[in-house]
Amino acid sequence: MTIGWSLVPSKHIERPLTTDEQDCILHALSAARHEGRDGMYPFKTNPEDTQWIEKARALKEVFAERARQVDAAGGWPHENWQDIIDGGFLKLGVPKEYGGYA
Repeated sequence: MTIGWSLVPSKHIERPLTTDEQDCILHALSAARHEGRDGMYPFKTNPEDTQWIEKARALKEVFAERARQVDAAGGWPHENWQDIIDGGFLKLGVPKEYGGYA
């Protein structure tokens, strides 16, 4: 199995991952799943972060269903952006003094 570049920002690695590095990442993801944590979010979270993760997971299901419908119609899922805005996700990286949550 080859691990894609999406797991590590490209600015941090300027070469393909070695087999040992890939194995290390897969082991960490597997251990996280074994501990009951999401493999793509393999570290402990505080309650506020957990709420955001759950909100994102709920949207994932909605987006997946829309994707099937939009793909069949050959359109664009504009509703997804409104759900992201309404959910407050665009405010996550904005400092509180500017109306965000950071």
